[in-house]
Amino acid sequence: MVICRLLIFFYFSSTCFFLVAQKSNLIFTSNQNIEFKVTINNIAQHTEFVQQLSVVNIKGEQNYMLLISFKNDTSIIKQSIYVVDENVTQFYEIEPTKVILKKVVIGKYSFEKWDKNWIVPFSGVGVPVLFEDTLKTQIDSLAMDSIVAVPFEDHYKMPDYDGKIGCPWPLKNEKIIELKIQLQKLNLDDRKIETARNFQENTFDFCITIEQTKDLMTEFLLDETKIELIKFLYPFVFDQDNILFLKPNFSYENSYDELKLVLGI
Repeated sequence: MVICRLLIFFYFSSTCFFLVAQKSNLIFTSNQNIEFKVTINNIAQHTEFVQQLSVVNIKGEQNYMLLISFKNDTSIIKQSIYVVDENVTQFYEIEPTKVILKKVVIGKYSFEKWDKNWIVPFSGVGVPVLFEDTLKTQIDSLAMDSIVAVPFEDHYKMPDYDGKIGCPWPLKNEKIIELKIQLQKLNLDDRKIETARNFQENTFDFCITIEQTKDLMTEFLLDETKIELIKFLYPFVFDQDNILFLKPNFSYENSYDELKLVLGI
């Protein structure tokens, strides 16, 4: 009986740890030797000014109000951010007038090389955010996006497109062809999804267009896996408002409606 209780305790302890581990992380760094403090939802996440910080175990699919203060400057950056999913790590670069989302890594992220003083557990909860009121700094107005606010000083100018931008510079078609060749060597959609994820995670500044996304969808057989593909690619799609053009690439008409529900659009 004692052994059974121990096994049950170990099972639930392991399960709880797994659930915690599935939460997401925010990594803040500065390449300009700027020392900063991070406050989220009006709760200070640490006490000392730093040049890099990781806020761990934050809930995904939530809006958060970010406040950045500086050691040698009285200006403050106030910005809404969106954690796109559970079990992701979002990398932000702190600049004097803005916070820039640089990349999102899906899956487990190792902090083995990090100083433990630069890793803090998230304090607080997610709250609803009104983007039109919060995407401002004392100096600049930041780009606004209903899914994730990402300011870009410079970006690709797509002809006849002025909608939402998820990333600044789409990959060249040669890189998409490289991924397609990898996918064509596989038979199962599940293996293809895994390969596409790995390609995205290991490609610096990964960014694609809807047209390139359509091209990738042709390598998948099932609508279910096409939806899964687009779900993790969408934050890295340049012309996000062109998503309607994906509709003909589904076998069933209601699959596009399901995709919109998954993406919350």
